[in-house]
Amino acid sequence: MTGYGRRAVVGLGVLAGAALALGGCAPLPGLGRRESTRTREQDRRFAEFTEYVPKELEIRTDLEPLEKRMPGIRFSSAHWVAQYQQRERELLPAPDRPIWTHVVATLEPDGARALAEASTGAADPLPGIHPDLRQYVAEADAFTAVPPKRADEILDVEHMIQDDPNAHRHYFDTKEAVICADSNTMILIALEYPT
Repeated sequence: MTGYGRRAVVGLGVLAGAALALGGCAPLPGLGRRESTRTREQDRRFAEFTEYVPKELEIRTDLEPLEKRMPGIRFSSAHWVAQYQQRERELLPAPDRPIWTHVVATLEPDGARALAEASTGAADPLPGIHPDLRQYVAEADAFTAVPPKRADEILDVEHMIQDDPNAHRHYFDTKEAVICADSNTMILIALEYPT
């Protein structure tokens, strides 16, 4: 083999090695699709999330704000998000907007039982809560829907924030509430209006 032949073989070897290395960084066909399919299957349990969220929301776990707004039940734990309702490029001042709140909570048994007794049938699909909260809803849980007005009565939203003399009066309105009696899990979508 001449010197030229060896250089060509080495050059081809280097090119082949580079191609293999770069090819190893590329996703395998179908791998990404499998992940997104699994996510889509999980999301099919829920209605579409429709709120405009201009920046990432923090998932909150503190219970006191929820307990003040829903004094009729007791929470064991909760994951929730809230934000002023808005549209893209909307100029309305923030205090004039309602606040939407999405909650996935574990309730003490008496509250869960009251909601379950008021429920009217299977919840399908589940409320369209913020996608980051969906991980806290067990796939095996079966939920029943609670009529919003009945949920407001059980949650006792009429008496929200009564113990804080400095708090502005707000009106809390349940839009969707579902309950899983087996796990005491409540999913709630509500709007809060300043009055």
